[in-house]
Amino acid sequence: MTAKLNVIESPKVNNKAVLTLVLGMFSIFISIIMAFGFIPGIIGITVGLLALREMRKFKQNGKSLATIGILSCVIGTFLPVLFMI
Repeated sequence: MTAKLNVIESPKVNNKAVLTLVLGMFSIFISIIMAFGFIPGIIGITVGLLALREMRKFKQNGKSLATIGILSCVIGTFLPVLFMI
């Protein structure tokens, strides 16, 4: 006899949203150590905006991850400017 399993698929979290969050944390870390945090910050902002567009189109989860990632990328981008002042 074979048992039939009821598998419930959870909604997919957008991979670009996770990447945005990682890039945001990395840009803040690099901004504190060196003044090159704007490079991953700008990349993260771009990827985050693409992730938000994808999530809206394909009805995926991860909007809060992308939003927090974009905010941390913005902080990581402008943190070297604040250190120069």
